[in-house]
Amino acid sequence: MILLTILAFQSSLFGQEKQHHLIQFSGLIVSSDTSFPVPNAHIRIKNTRWGTISNAEGFFSIVVRENDTLSVSCVGFRNKLIVIPPGINQPSLTMVIPMYADTITFAETVVYPWPSKDKFRQAFLEIQPEATLEDLAKKNLNPATLMALSAGLPKDGPEQQHIALNNMAKSAGYLGGQTNYAIFPGSNIPVPLSLLNPFAWAELIKAIREGKFKSKD
Repeated sequence: MILLTILAFQSSLFGQEKQHHLIQFSGLIVSSDTSFPVPNAHIRIKNTRWGTISNAEGFFSIVVRENDTLSVSCVGFRNKLIVIPPGINQPSLTMVIPMYADTITFAETVVYPWPSKDKFRQAFLEIQPEATLEDLAKKNLNPATLMALSAGLPKDGPEQQHIALNNMAKSAGYLGGQTNYAIFPGSNIPVPLSLLNPFAWAELIKAIREGKFKSKD
């Protein structure tokens, strides 16, 4: 009884070992027309989650079992099925796999961007030649363009200091440094106030006496 059990166990192990015989399957995928390698081809064992991708030289390697079916696919080529033959007594298998181009023919289509010859003639005459790099550089370095761009930029520390010093210099220039001026919102330029200027009042009184404000009628 013990002998029969041992024989049955060994037979079971032998069957499992034969069933799970693994083979290192390597291949080179090439184009059937040019014999050039086909990179980035997908090799997948059907009904499983296992697969691989061919490298830049079209080479790949994957572990398979006997009777496995491999699906080889690549953009621009027809899909191909490869069956691992049974009875392989060696641990590895090498194969060159030619792939056939999958040519798709479309119906001829003529595209006209203009509805008529007159429209084409008008569009052709209105074509503006592309600007050269020198023209683009001159346009970008235009003083008016640079001033418009700089007006929207925030002032840094040195610029703020420069503006403050200019305002102080302008205020010191009115009537020997008198502070009879005002700075209105939105402007950094001081404007003199003639209401507090005695010389302005003297000029006004003189003009009234001379009759400069009398109506000519």
